[in-house]
Amino acid sequence: MLRYAARFFVGLSAELEEIRRAMDMESMDTRDLTERICEQIHFTGQIIDGEEELLVRYAADDRARPETVRELLERYCGGLFVRETDPGDALCGLIEKIPEPAPVCRIVWLRKAAREETLTGSRRETAAAYIRGLLDQDLIFPFYRHLTDLDSRIEAFARETLLSYQDPEAGGTQARNIVVHYSLREDADRRTFASCRMKQMYPGYYVASFLLFC
Repeated sequence: MLRYAARFFVGLSAELEEIRRAMDMESMDTRDLTERICEQIHFTGQIIDGEEELLVRYAADDRARPETVRELLERYCGGLFVRETDPGDALCGLIEKIPEPAPVCRIVWLRKAAREETLTGSRRETAAAYIRGLLDQDLIFPFYRHLTDLDSRIEAFARETLLSYQDPEAGGTQARNIVVHYSLREDADRRTFASCRMKQMYPGYYVASFLLFC
């Protein structure tokens, strides 16, 4: 019955996950169903409980298709970025195993690493490689301030204010013209204001850097 349901049942991702868990309890092979659930989540954008664990589980299977793993990982990390949620340790490990992970995967990995007191050994090397690649693409984020010792280019932002803005009306990848106005002096009047166009670093997410008071 479970094998039949796994093959032919059409329903919500959460319902398919219930079938997968039942099969798991019976020690049945769930690889095909796991892939089906992951792909359905990918194309529908649904979020289900245990999605991260499911993705890590699928990727750990030797039969998993690398291109599918990469696509699913990028989509899931995109969701983490928008929700400002850190990936779990297992997902971070998966990101590290992927050759040249997508920028958003590196971003959420680094954002979590930036909250750690120290980065040593292989994690430090990985962080340096990730941030170097993002800087090469001119992708700047405020949390870089906690990683200044990884790349000399970050020091250029040490005296500047890094302001981020997440556009609630974002749709697609087309950037909007978002401008921040700021004072050049603490005792400002209208003549001492300047403006700076914010740059889109990720769909709907903008960052500007400037000297607040000089």
